[in-house]
Amino acid sequence: EDEPAEARRWNAFLRQYATAQGIILADYYNAVVDPSTAGWVTEYRNDGTHFNPLSHLAAARAGVAAWSPHLPPAAIPIAQDGSTDLNLVPNAVFLGGADGPGRPTGWSSGQANGGGYGTMSFVDGGEDIVGNWFQIEKTGATAYNVNVVKSAGFTVGDRVAFMFQLEAESLAGGQTVTMRAVFRNGSAAAISRLAPVSALGVDVERLTAYMEGTVPAGTADIRVEVSLPSAGTGTVRIGQVTLINLTSGGLLI
Repeated sequence: EDEPAEARRWNAFLRQYATAQGIILADYYNAVVDPSTAGWVTEYRNDGTHFNPLSHLAAARAGVAAWSPHLPPAAIPIAQDGSTDLNLVPNAVFLGGADGPGRPTGWSSGQANGGGYGTMSFVDGGEDIVGNWFQIEKTGATAYNVNVVKSAGFTVGDRVAFMFQLEAESLAGGQTVTMRAVFRNGSAAAISRLAPVSALGVDVERLTAYMEGTVPAGTADIRVEVSLPSAGTGTVRIGQVTLINLTSGGLLI
């Protein structure tokens, strides 16, 4: 069930060839293999063959490590304050306070603190992020969806970018988290989505997510939401939530 010797020989050849030809190689094999056994790291496999979420994360980190030194320096236009005209998301760095139920000011949710199924709060971002984290500590079998809806600042065909910081810890009992921007029609039905984080079920520390898309025909509003289904428990934090119209902002490359 582990990588056969022939595959390891091919991997060695590919590394040697890439070095000789000056090709950038992202070594996914070494990222997911236990050197003491030459087989999969136990927690990186479910069926002995396919990547699970943890091994996907390990491979992604290997790719970043391989390619980053060869890319020009760049920074994504993630929110640095809560008042920029470019960002369509209000209270983006969560310095604008909370409403009575504990939701960030300007955001909505069917849940509220005091229900016995969890707590919403702000956590100091320290040196990790700009502003505060918005935290959902889910302790009961009730779904959470905290969202903000924007119906202006874009037109059909515009290119938009969605980005944020996210942390997840102590996810258990099948708990997952999704963070997405949903393009909806006039009846509030989803047309399409930008979902950089979808049904994430493993703990992560300060994940920076970025995804671009085009506003589809029929879009009446865009709903930015963090969603935790009812099954399971765990803690999720989001920060610097940003939705930018690249077209109108003159940021298209």
